[in-house]
Amino acid sequence: MNYLILAGGTGTRIKSVAKNLPKPLVEIFGVPSLIRIINQIKLFDKKSKIFISCFYESDQIIKAVKDINNVICLKEPSKLGTGGAVKYFLNKSNVNDFCLLNGDTLINFDFDCLKFKWNQKKDKYGIKSMVFLKKMPGDCSDFGTYKVNSGKVINFKEKSKTSNALVSTGVYFFNSVDLKKEFLRFKKKFSFEEDFLPHYIKKNKLAFEVLSEFDNFFDIGTLERLNEAKNNFFNLLKRPAAFFDRDNTLIFDEGYNANLKNYLVLKDAYLITNLFKSLGFLVFIVSNQSSIGRKINKKTEVKRFNNHLIKDFKRMGICITESVFCEHHPDDNCNCRKPKTQMVDNLIKKYNLDEKNSIFFGDSENDEKLAKKKKMNFQKLGNENDLKNTIRLLKKLNFN
Repeated sequence: MNYLILAGGTGTRIKSVAKNLPKPLVEIFGVPSLIRIINQIKLFDKKSKIFISCFYESDQIIKAVKDINNVICLKEPSKLGTGGAVKYFLNKSNVNDFCLLNGDTLINFDFDCLKFKWNQKKDKYGIKSMVFLKKMPGDCSDFGTYKVNSGKVINFKEKSKTSNALVSTGVYFFNSVDLKKEFLRFKKKFSFEEDFLPHYIKKNKLAFEVLSEFDNFFDIGTLERLNEAKNNFFNLLKRPAAFFDRDNTLIFDEGYNANLKNYLVLKDAYLITNLFKSLGFLVFIVSNQSSIGRKINKKTEVKRFNNHLIKDFKRMGICITESVFCEHHPDDNCNCRKPKTQMVDNLIKKYNLDEKNSIFFGDSENDEKLAKKKKMNFQKLGNENDLKNTIRLLKKLNFN
């Protein structure tokens, strides 16, 4: 997937902090917001190609990203506005579909999942564009707000006095061929939000997807919000995870299973993983695969089997973020074999997970011991009442 990050703003409202820095290079705990956005994209979409549209103090932005693979800076020839910047990108690049996002918004989105939702709706309904929205309680006057009907956006207002509304996360997916046609009526310099969106929405072209409560974004465009982000950063962008053992939890345990002929999903596995994905949890597989250490299976065979599982679940609309496993023999006394917590610890650090509200699913005493060590909720799977028991746990944890 191609991405375009708009990073041409001057940051007038945070000038006292930014000084001569472009707004996307203002640091949050030592890391510029632009770099955090790039890292988040690459965390979930490793093959991504990222374009950055810049103007104000563009040399600083070019210098900041020069050593990052597959990141290309497009310096605007003059101040083009947000719409003009997108049009300039389309004229200078040769892309088909692309994701558009802002360079001054902190996010914790699962871009692999967003990309999947875009492709799914595009293939099923033939849509040409999509915006990702979030239900926002309280005052929404600092955000663009949307009204929707029958799968399409029917109205957009830029920063109006509204409360408890659907607001823009600033993340869009577009088909570039269609967007180029729509841009023909606009001159070189124009606003994407104020000039283009109202025109585009009237054509009933903009589809939408409402994100979960754990898909968080934080605009740092004002001093107040910047300070709030700095004070609450690590909590703002945390999200819970559902960790699943593999054998006899998601699939039938055939004994040291790496043969695709024996691949068989347990009755409620699709439903349970989809339930947590729809709630906004990241989904991981964490398993012991000692068949490698026992010389029964090769590591490549286990990886192929796990990749098949991930593709199969994605075919059912379920994005599994990552699958990790311990390959060692039980006698090796390694640091990763469950019930030791290394595999889970690494995932928590890598994805900034909310450990307290995460859940571990498994069928063995080792799985339960690991959950206890991490002070996580544990749910045993592998019997007739898996779905009922899982729903009961969610109600207990106040997830509706």
